[in-house]
Amino acid sequence: MKLFRGMMFIMVLAMLLPVSASNKRELLPCLSNVKIKLDGVPDEQFWQKAGKIDDFLVYRTYKDAEKLTTVRICLDENNCYVALECDEPLGVNRGNPEGSAWSGDFVEVFLGSVTGKDWYRQIVFGLNDKTYNEFIDVHDISRAMKIDEKHWSAELVIPRRALGEFRDTLLFNVMRGRSNAKHSVTWGAVAWAVDLHRFGIMHIYTPEDEIIRGPWCSISRATEAVVSFETAGNCAMEIFYRKKGETDFNRVFASVEGSVQDASGSLHHVRLTGLEPDTVYEYHAGDQNIRTFTTLTPVPDDFSFAVATDTHGRDKSLRNILKNDEVSKADIFIHLGDMITGIAGHDSFYNAYLSAMSDLWQKPFFSLRGNHEYRGNAPKVFFDMLYPFERKAYYSFNYKGVCFVILDFDGDLMHGGTYIADQREWLKNVVKSSEFTGAQFRVLLAHQPLLAGRGGGKLLGKFFSELPEKDQQAFDLMLAGHVHIYEKAMPGEKYIFSQRAGRNGKIETMPLTFPVLIGESDGWFIIDKKADKLTVKAYGKASDKPIDELVIKRK
Repeated sequence: MKLFRGMMFIMVLAMLLPVSASNKRELLPCLSNVKIKLDGVPDEQFWQKAGKIDDFLVYRTYKDAEKLTTVRICLDENNCYVALECDEPLGVNRGNPEGSAWSGDFVEVFLGSVTGKDWYRQIVFGLNDKTYNEFIDVHDISRAMKIDEKHWSAELVIPRRALGEFRDTLLFNVMRGRSNAKHSVTWGAVAWAVDLHRFGIMHIYTPEDEIIRGPWCSISRATEAVVSFETAGNCAMEIFYRKKGETDFNRVFASVEGSVQDASGSLHHVRLTGLEPDTVYEYHAGDQNIRTFTTLTPVPDDFSFAVATDTHGRDKSLRNILKNDEVSKADIFIHLGDMITGIAGHDSFYNAYLSAMSDLWQKPFFSLRGNHEYRGNAPKVFFDMLYPFERKAYYSFNYKGVCFVILDFDGDLMHGGTYIADQREWLKNVVKSSEFTGAQFRVLLAHQPLLAGRGGGKLLGKFFSELPEKDQQAFDLMLAGHVHIYEKAMPGEKYIFSQRAGRNGKIETMPLTFPVLIGESDGWFIIDKKADKLTVKAYGKASDKPIDELVIKRK
């Protein structure tokens, strides 16, 4: 009776555990027309494209097992294919020829559905050539083995018609019995073999859906980053990353985000967490094209940052800016908006901006939304590709002692009242935060400048008038774009400097306590932060030397 109650308790406990509690994930490729020579040796080329698992656990202790077992799995239009490569340093045990499949070394393969009708299949075979199958006919399975003294391998072919209904995911687990080692190893941390809710999950995808855009790292913070990329079609994907200098990659599966124009599920984003500040990481999306990103740090130090604006889809101009010697040496890059004239979809935005950033910039970059990012038939693409989780383009960050405050209200279209109201309250809180008050310098960034009569200046002025005077005066510098020419308004001066004769010498009526600089279209700024000063150099379109320079001391 006690034994029965104990068994019941274990069964009830297992039922309460979450689905896939083992947290194992793998990609299951659906290949086209697989050709296999069923000889037990997985040496065909297609196996290199198959999903691969080798991170096994010792059954019931859940300790990492020795790397002696590799399983590969894939699909095509007709079959499911499973291959095993098993080293056995203690000697292969073929078992009792008259015994059960479990009498010596053996393998149990499980397949089940998480999205279709409820079903699972259990396939057991021993090296004594005995089998046990549940919910599948033994005659439906073709298999072959090759057995040596300290190594054995196998190939299985399971017709898809013999499986239940499924769509884009499958439950999966493999258990291998090592008779001479006196233990079994399992991929999922199962309490017993048929423990479906603790199996791993196979995400089915088509490898032909190759990466067509990216990857790029659009958001970097001290302990996290977001990596994004786009594939030709709907598929499950993953990101591999590691600290630069390390050997092994960590792996994180991408969440699938639908396009704003359709529900293709081709745009993928991965949020990487638990990172170390001020550290270079390497990453790739399964294509071995290794890129890098760098995490931020608020710890004060000398650094430089580059700022560009209003490139308006001129990919060549943006690339020339990024290739500039001083820009390429900068620690971070900021685009002040209007990187495109109108967004027609992912292609147009990627070709106008992210293609160059992905190809040429492997450090943190930040992107403001200009009025032209509102134009076109798919303006939400800006958020889809750059801010997929937050869905907003106002935020602040602190890098090496400089607090950057980024605003977003410069669109051609009417703003949603909630978006503006939330941003107004957010700004009031930001200037009270330790990130802001404890910074050595505070830089304000917006697409349109804080100047009277300059578009967004009126709304920005209203925002600022609601801040306490000491908070208004706490900023050290504002950088903006939109005007397409270089302009400058300095605190204590009544007149604006402008490259345009009609603007130069205009009276500025808005009270300023910090410089406001407007970047030239296709020009850039280089700002060097050293100890107690910011040195700002403004460059015009394709200029070799600065067109202006100023030094800002700490207040």
